[in-house]
Amino acid sequence: MTFSDTHLGHDEYNAFVLENVVDTDGSRCKVECPKCGKTAIQRDYDRVDGGCVNAYESVTCQHCDYHDCDDDYCSICEAKCDSGTPVGYDESAMLSYFLDNCLESVAAGHLVDPVVWSKLKALAFNLPEAIGWFDTCFVCDRRVTVNTYKEFVNYAQRKLLDARFTMRLDKKITLAKTL
Repeated sequence: MTFSDTHLGHDEYNAFVLENVVDTDGSRCKVECPKCGKTAIQRDYDRVDGGCVNAYESVTCQHCDYHDCDDDYCSICEAKCDSGTPVGYDESAMLSYFLDNCLESVAAGHLVDPVVWSKLKALAFNLPEAIGWFDTCFVCDRRVTVNTYKEFVNYAQRKLLDARFTMRLDKKITLAKTL
């Protein structure tokens, strides 16, 4: 039986669909939180958006405030996005700036400015959130993770050693070409 075979008007049909087809309350079940491993709630539900019935899924953990969903109009996601710039985001750019300053100094054949190196390490130590954003925004090698202070300092030291090696190699190549 199709809509054209019934004698329902559009208003009655819409009311029937909303009452019997769309599950706005949805179903809930307990799942393991992907972040902390404790019990989280997974919710599957329907909503009418622009005349279409859409199915959505969300996972929410009360223990660690983890939330993931595919709902474009989720109030929890919007609240997280409306909080402004995330903690450590701007500071990660400062980490990148200080590290680039050190790398440029080494590439030019100079020593690393100890004040800049100290500022770099102090910023990374005092604001670990900046390290996470640094990893997300500035580390291009996906084989390398920079999520802790120690990993950040090791990463910076490797970059400095690479810059020194490249500078010395370029000098030797230039010298060999002149002979």
